[in-house]
Amino acid sequence: MSETEAKRYKVIDGPLTIRDEPDGKRASKKLAQGTEIEVTGEAVNKGGYNWVQHADGWSALSDDDETEVYMLDISNRDPNAPRIFRVWAANVSIRESANGKRLAEKLFRKAEITVEPQSQTEAGNYIWWKHDKGWSAERSINGNEVFLKEVFDSPASGAGVTAKKVELPDTWEGEMVLQVAANVKVRGEPSTNPRGLVIRSIKRGKVLECDMDNIVEADGWYWTRHDLGWSAIQSIDGKTVFLAEPGTIRGLVAIGTDGPKAEDLPGYRQLLTRSPVDLEDTGWFQYYGNNMFAMRNGKNYGYNRYSQGLHGGLDYGNSDRAGIKVYAGVEAEFLKTEYPSPNNTRTWLKKGDYVFIYQHITNARGFKKGQMLTPDTVIGEIEHHSINNGWDHLHFEIRFMTEWIVNPLVLFTEDLYNALIARFNPSKPNTGYQKDFPESTMNFFYKSDKWTKWTTPLDQPMLNLYKGPIGPGYEVKDNV
Repeated sequence: MSETEAKRYKVIDGPLTIRDEPDGKRASKKLAQGTEIEVTGEAVNKGGYNWVQHADGWSALSDDDETEVYMLDISNRDPNAPRIFRVWAANVSIRESANGKRLAEKLFRKAEITVEPQSQTEAGNYIWWKHDKGWSAERSINGNEVFLKEVFDSPASGAGVTAKKVELPDTWEGEMVLQVAANVKVRGEPSTNPRGLVIRSIKRGKVLECDMDNIVEADGWYWTRHDLGWSAIQSIDGKTVFLAEPGTIRGLVAIGTDGPKAEDLPGYRQLLTRSPVDLEDTGWFQYYGNNMFAMRNGKNYGYNRYSQGLHGGLDYGNSDRAGIKVYAGVEAEFLKTEYPSPNNTRTWLKKGDYVFIYQHITNARGFKKGQMLTPDTVIGEIEHHSINNGWDHLHFEIRFMTEWIVNPLVLFTEDLYNALIARFNPSKPNTGYQKDFPESTMNFFYKSDKWTKWTTPLDQPMLNLYKGPIGPGYEVKDNV
């Protein structure tokens, strides 16, 4: 359309952010669900979305390929044509007038009503419509509450039944793990219809346990049910894929129920080129995973609530003196420094799908968000004489794809790894935990006649931030 032509759109999947330019800085205000806006000028594609300009700024019209549509063009709608709404909330009151006296009858979820097209009224901070039973609120004016959603004849995406159908593999049956190949929505039912419930979006890389015995074909897509709801697997013609078998998605590390394999990780055995703390400044050390400290103290420190009961990082300890420098150890960009509680300052760096966390530091250096740091960049010092037990240390943790905690040692170079295990012998016999765990034969890792898993530095599990505890403290009950 030309610069002078105006079109009218309605938000069908809100709220939507407002930016100062396409894919630009966010404004504090948003476009609420159901808001109608006037647009002039052409849509602009940037950052994976199609953007349109309106009176308050820029907002996303749809994603790149229009598989996700956030606003519908209502320019040609007859203002006198009947309008249909579907009940979105559990129940909605019916009033004698807009914001008037409540009637005994209510509207319940999934019911559909036809409203008088010219009856829209603002009253009591709500938008009201008149129908054959009385008046009901569509939403609050600010959009924080939504009770009714308008039903449109066209689906939210342009997907339809295609001429050529691509069948799903015959081997896809029963409970099966699929990985998100492209950001996908979770819906309350297998449909792209704008009136359907959109529960949330899932980012690329996450794995879902899917029921492949109950695949549904609808609106030009194959759908599967998982523990969060319904998601599209792929279009019927196979041209657009949202879910696929781990290991088959180009450019994406395969992730199964136990996480990614170490050797598949980007930067395997080469990403970290410098120790976060110089080994000569490290008086004691704790390995990642099934270590003895986690066995003895993990529950007291909440390991069972965040790192599946095991140790989620490496600890570099020194309580002898202050001023022990902490280095980035990796080329990455600065994300943030936070102070969630006393003696718990932590700095976060980011590189690709990794986040690096440096915890229990002091004198945290100031950087701008996005600033690139080198492995030799000093980011702070080990906090001295502040931890209750006097065991001052840096906790160094690496997370991958948001939900997985990775053993940092699998990303160390060979030289860095060899220097570490030479300083802190992982095979050291049990000398420090005889009182609590005399059955363990090792000092750094728990190992007994009944537990022999995860007893070397590199043979440790990937840990999930949202799954339950694992390891000897939870799986071997008669010797702990």
